[in-house]
Amino acid sequence: MTALAALRLFDARQVAEEPVQLVHPWAGLARLVTSIRRMYRAQRAIRELAALDDHLLRDLGLTRNDIERMAWSGRDPA
Repeated sequence: MTALAALRLFDARQVAEEPVQLVHPWAGLARLVTSIRRMYRAQRAIRELAALDDHLLRDLGLTRNDIERMAWSGRDPA
């Protein structure tokens, strides 16, 4: 197939309707930094909650089993 034949198969209207996705050159780095921050915050929350005694955890509506799940999800375990 020649280049001209390939161009004929290419429908310009179809290309014009497709959304263009612009990717910032630093987008991958920004996602990595965001993931590292989220991991650091979750680990810090786990350390701080694990340091509490069972009575304080119960006052917060948590058990030791809920600590890690809540720290990673950032939401109430119920």
